[in-house]
Amino acid sequence: MMYVKAKRATLAAKHPELKFGDLGRLLGKKWNKLTDSEKAEWSEKGRKEGPKTPKKEKKRSPTKKSKKEKDSSSESDDESSSSSDEEEALSDAIQKQIKAIVASGVETLTIRQIKEQLKPDFAGEVEKKGAEIKAFVHKCVGSQ
Repeated sequence: MMYVKAKRATLAAKHPELKFGDLGRLLGKKWNKLTDSEKAEWSEKGRKEGPKTPKKEKKRSPTKKSKKEKDSSSESDDESSSSSDEEEALSDAIQKQIKAIVASGVETLTIRQIKEQLKPDFAGEVEKKGAEIKAFVHKCVGSQ
């Protein structure tokens, strides 16, 4: 990397007609012509300088629990938690709207489409409680 950074500007000045990729290919050919000791010098320079910009930490989305983790965590949780508790976590207003959507013709709608219909009024809740919404929709469809 250090070699390419050091040589790209001078090579671009000598050959202004070359595009970025062409410069890279030419630099690669020049690198391959270097002796092992010259390559080692450039590699050592790179190691000494290290990265000029610190690495950004990737934002990690929450990972889903494996089946074993779910089983072990559900054993440690209270036995009183059930799917009805999840449904109760949804507001009454969103439950009413889901029931109305389901009654209007669920056989043609997917869960995603139902969530899209809910977003204008309940954007935050739809994003946070997707699994609960899905469970409630399935309960409503099953009761028809």
